[in-house]
Amino acid sequence: MKNNQLTLTIGIPAYNEARVIGRLLNSLTQQVLRSTKLLEVIVEIDGSSDHTYDVVAGFKNSLPGLKIVRGSVRKGKISRLNHLHKIFKGDILITLDADVYLKNHLSIFNLLKPIISGKTKLAYGSKIFDTMDCTYFSRGVVEREKIWSSMRNTLNYGNNIYNCSGSYSAFSASFAKQLQYPEHISSDNQYSYLFALSHGTKPIYVKDAIVLSQPTRNFGDFIKQNIRLRDEQDPIVQIFGSKYDTEYRLPMFNKYGALLKEFSSHPVLAVYAIILDLLIKFYPGTHRHIIWDIATSTKELI
Repeated sequence: MKNNQLTLTIGIPAYNEARVIGRLLNSLTQQVLRSTKLLEVIVEIDGSSDHTYDVVAGFKNSLPGLKIVRGSVRKGKISRLNHLHKIFKGDILITLDADVYLKNHLSIFNLLKPIISGKTKLAYGSKIFDTMDCTYFSRGVVEREKIWSSMRNTLNYGNNIYNCSGSYSAFSASFAKQLQYPEHISSDNQYSYLFALSHGTKPIYVKDAIVLSQPTRNFGDFIKQNIRLRDEQDPIVQIFGSKYDTEYRLPMFNKYGALLKEFSSHPVLAVYAIILDLLIKFYPGTHRHIIWDIATSTKELI
């Protein structure tokens, strides 16, 4: 290793992830890093009641620098991220959700490129669904995500707040140390994106830095996950004000272009996806919980 290599910290908040976190940690062991040296992997266990700790501890030999912060009380993802941002020691911090995994051995290297080159202090990767074994319900969920993904990726070449994924992000150390999330929010991705803009940093979307995740497999989990996503915007706008309202505007061209594309190739699934989207849009009630309701079907190994 060269002495001038940048050091890397990977931080993972985890709550009851015993069934899936091993998949992520295993994908970390297969990464090919260039221009960086993996200094530490920090797993923040958020008061888990399952065997998450035991699964993570089993990787101590294969992941040098593995550290486990074992919280006895569930505080939520935001609290655990804030702690990670305080204690990490690397030149670059990557944060990952515990229920995703890296698509290939260059996923991390690809994500780090814009930061290593000095183009940005915040880079975010692409999250797509693993569709190897979908239920009929989750096929509609996947189709809905395909439409949304097409909309996001045609807006400013993917560099927009809708593509900023809290599941897979990288921060320069100087930026990460400034970034502390307000405890009353649940949307770390939107907050970090607008925080970057407000501090003169343009976040960069890296399409080929891919993590995979499971789609929700039943209606109850779909509602839990998407009500939360639907209601994240208002608390963030209250913090940053109307100055960044334009970041949330999705032109009609992007919307209808993506819809027409899917209608032409998968008309039945496209209608199914639109129905799901309308259900979310008009579903009564709001999500105002700092600690998320867990969509358990996304945490099953298929």
